[in-house]
Amino acid sequence: MSTESLRGRVILAGGTGLIGRKLATALQEQGYEVILLSRTPGNGKLVWDGETVGEWASALEGAYAVINLAGETISQKFTVNNKRHILESRVKATQAIASAIANCEVKPYWINASAVGFYGDRADEVLTEASVVGTGFLAETCLAWEEVPKKHVGSAIVRIGVVLDPNGGALKPLMKLAKFFLAGPAGSGRQWMPWIHIDDLVAIFMWLVQQRLPGIYNAVSPHPVTNREFMQTLSGLKFIPPVPAFVLVIIGKLIGPDSSLILNSCRVIPKALLDAGFEFQFSEIGVAFNDLLR
Repeated sequence: MSTESLRGRVILAGGTGLIGRKLATALQEQGYEVILLSRTPGNGKLVWDGETVGEWASALEGAYAVINLAGETISQKFTVNNKRHILESRVKATQAIASAIANCEVKPYWINASAVGFYGDRADEVLTEASVVGTGFLAETCLAWEEVPKKHVGSAIVRIGVVLDPNGGALKPLMKLAKFFLAGPAGSGRQWMPWIHIDDLVAIFMWLVQQRLPGIYNAVSPHPVTNREFMQTLSGLKFIPPVPAFVLVIIGKLIGPDSSLILNSCRVIPKALLDAGFEFQFSEIGVAFNDLLR
């Protein structure tokens, strides 16, 4: 193997999810040794419970980087128990990694995931990494999620927006609705959607690993769109009957996902990434859909 193989070892928690699988492949293609932390053994993975420090922690000693994407999906009904699991799955995994890093003599560069839910429902306000935390369950969860890595000198926090990938996430069910002309705007359709193409998201993580930059970064396209524009671009139609907000609220309470994931407005800009010189491949929603849906 070429000298690219000497780049180092990257520990990846949450590496079996939508983002993690593509990120692991990208890291390996660039010559990094990738070790996954997983609840299930096999295929070179290290077993962890996502809560406590175990034998897996020794792999962090001298590693080039550790990336934490672990956390239970938020695309579900927001019951008391589900909300507790969503919060604890993020906070406990982050605390375990922080403890493992603290015990390392040669500490790895640490990237910890978060989400744009940090900003809450903010109407038309333009939001950057310097904006204050919002209100509501998602904002409170992100605030608790970020508490430990914010104290860790040299770490990076990546606040991820709505990830667009035809093989999973939010886009797949919307594509099915669009085929039957059912992908209308949600509620008023005026709420802002902070979206990102999966390839740009993976590129952000790769870029941070290579640059080893500390700080907080909004992983979203430089050009957020309203829900109405998003749905019109996806369907190719100028008008589709909207889905009333009260219907989404009822569905969220009965079976999920919670309506806040669709109705909250979050006009987020990736100022820190742009200022640091990162270049997006898919800045415009139309260009992104042309690539994803071809």
